[in-house]
Amino acid sequence: MNQKANRYAQIDVLEFVFAILIVCLHISGNDQESIVYLIGQYVGRIGVPFFFAVSGFFAYQKVKDGSPLEYLKRQEIKLLRIFLIWTLIYLPITFHVAYINHGSNVLVGILAYVRELVFLAPAYMWYLVALIIGLIPFVLYGVSHLPQYTIGASLFYILGTLLNGYRTITGLDSFEFFYDFFLTSRNGVFFTPIFLSVGAWINIAYKKQIISKWSLTFIITYIIFVVEVTCVILHVPKGEDCSMYFSLPLVIGTLLGIVLNISVIKENQMTNFLKSASLIIYCSQYGFINAYKKLIGDINEVILWIMVVISGCILAYSIQKLKKELRKLTIKQKGK
Repeated sequence: MNQKANRYAQIDVLEFVFAILIVCLHISGNDQESIVYLIGQYVGRIGVPFFFAVSGFFAYQKVKDGSPLEYLKRQEIKLLRIFLIWTLIYLPITFHVAYINHGSNVLVGILAYVRELVFLAPAYMWYLVALIIGLIPFVLYGVSHLPQYTIGASLFYILGTLLNGYRTITGLDSFEFFYDFFLTSRNGVFFTPIFLSVGAWINIAYKKQIISKWSLTFIITYIIFVVEVTCVILHVPKGEDCSMYFSLPLVIGTLLGIVLNISVIKENQMTNFLKSASLIIYCSQYGFINAYKKLIGDINEVILWIMVVISGCILAYSIQKLKKELRKLTIKQKGK
């Protein structure tokens, strides 16, 4: 197994770790002393931006070596397929919520559901929608004009951060026209582009072998991130959507640099499973959280987290086995 594959295997493992820690964000309440809340805010919050940076890392190289339009078409179809599958799975839950929240009016509920599906992507699948949107300008323009793209992405991220984590601190929560339309700035316009560009710059540094020992840099940027998160969550209403921080792109860049600079984990069958399991856990968590809360009622957050993660892993393993059996059946049918 070559060295490059081993370094990429470490990315797969880290993405799995983030996938299970992101669950903490979605089961924790407003108790800021809860271990699940703290893990979610200080570690799990890094997960989705890291996913975006990894996408930018690989997309940059593949687009440079091939056709931008072909790559974009292939990725968009793949992401749309995943999103539509999970949208159909969650349709009874998410539409019912939109219907109830908008006066039990069918037409208003449908319009609200469609808007939330596009701009907010319920069921924690906003990551897929944001990547679908964010990849378009990145592939068609960002890869060939990376410095200019990064400047634009930075400006959008700064604005998005002011409209997200800092909106009540700065008074921007009064911009009702923005929130009435976009619902949140945590999307493919304001959030995703900067992390795709971070991944691209790390790809350049990696190829030129100028990524050295970044551990100290990561520690410094992470400490800054922890301080910033603490200051924000202490000065905003409990339950506020705080997803965007000014220090987050620096943390993500240095973290990805560290992962590529070391080679501890070897690529094997387990790392390949973790790679596929990450997305299944991320997408299925909403369903498992709702199911267990309805079946059990009030449940300890740590126990609920463990149950959701285990259920996601079992589902991922079952899907993997089913795919293998279907491939075997297809081969047998062709052989007849």
